[in-house]
Amino acid sequence: MVFGYGSTMKFSLASSLVFCFLGSPGLGRQAQAAQPANDFPFLITCEYNGATQFFYLSRIDAAGLATYVSPNSRAGTISVDGKAKAIGEPTGGSCLDKTLDELQSAGQTRSVAN
Repeated sequence: MVFGYGSTMKFSLASSLVFCFLGSPGLGRQAQAAQPANDFPFLITCEYNGATQFFYLSRIDAAGLATYVSPNSRAGTISVDGKAKAIGEPTGGSCLDKTLDELQSAGQTRSVAN
């Protein structure tokens, strides 16, 4: 992924994690109805310019497209059967154009056990 920079994605990692874990009960049900959250890893790591970037699952839309955001406001999307794409800048790192299976096989994903 090294996804890209998003001008509207200015929020802290701490606030996004708090919202992710403590968000409204209805929000979680809507996301699971659209695409089960268990289909996506909680974290994806990507190498870019010699540094490891961490991207956290931010949302899953009704079409099953997951958005991942890094603490430094880079972002990208991926679907269960699609490839990672950057939001914003088109430059990529070790995640760009990989499928979830390829990212998992490369050891670049982390999931949270229920």
